[in-house]
Amino acid sequence: MALIPINHGEFRSPCEKKVVGYLQQNLRTLFTIYHNIEFASHRQVQGLHVNEYDIVIVGLKGVWVLEVKAYRGRIKGNAETLWLPNRRSEKNPISLTARKAKS
Repeated sequence: MALIPINHGEFRSPCEKKVVGYLQQNLRTLFTIYHNIEFASHRQVQGLHVNEYDIVIVGLKGVWVLEVKAYRGRIKGNAETLWLPNRRSEKNPISLTARKAKS
C-alpha cells in the first residue's frame, strides 16, 4: 500500500479523494502520494508563481503529476481543446500539467 504523508492539502473534489484512495490501495509502499500541494517557482518575467498539483506520486524511478478531472462519457479533443459530452468545451489540461511538472 502506498504512503500518503500528512502534510498535504484538503481534497478539492470527491473525485480526487476517490483517485487517491485507489492509488493508495493499488500502489506498493515504494510510492508516496501527495495531493493538493502547492509549489512556488520563479518566472523571469512574472516573479513568484504558485502551482497547485492535484496528485504527485513519488517513486524510486520517477515523479508523476496527475491532473484529476471528473468527466463522464466520451471526451474528444486535441492538444488545445476538449469537447465534453454536454457539448461544452474547455482548455485541454495536458499542456498545463506538463508545464507544472517541468517547473
